[in-house]
Amino acid sequence: TSCEDCTLHTIHDQDKHQDWAHYFKVHIWKHIFLGHALKIAAWTFISVALIEWTMTRFPLQAFLENQPAMIFLFAILIGLLPISGPHLVFISLFNGGLIPFSVLLVNSIVQDGHAMLPMLSYSIRDVILIKAYKIMLAVIFGGLLFLIGF
Repeated sequence: TSCEDCTLHTIHDQDKHQDWAHYFKVHIWKHIFLGHALKIAAWTFISVALIEWTMTRFPLQAFLENQPAMIFLFAILIGLLPISGPHLVFISLFNGGLIPFSVLLVNSIVQDGHAMLPMLSYSIRDVILIKAYKIMLAVIFGGLLFLIGF
């Protein structure tokens, strides 16, 4: 199938003639900046504020120190979600000295954010295979670092 047959992406006549002013105005400014960036910034600010509030209200340190295997598994499971927001939890926990780098690494390897959504609409089998490989790599590398205390 050719690009002309694709209905998922609209190609404007200006795009075909490399009208850079149009590209910047419509695609960069209106779509990315006004359509996504401001919402992402607001969502990130609210999420970080909520995480910080939660970390000051609940005694997480004792739980995290007593349940390292559960936190490791939780990092993998949260990484399976097709969104990037929950990754902020692990960044905040690591930044606060509450989890080791190995747990942050495990979550970082497994999570794709929204990047896996297009693949999910194409092939669920391929998404499962990719996630399985990523979990395997996360367990190997994160597990080794966890065992040596990093």
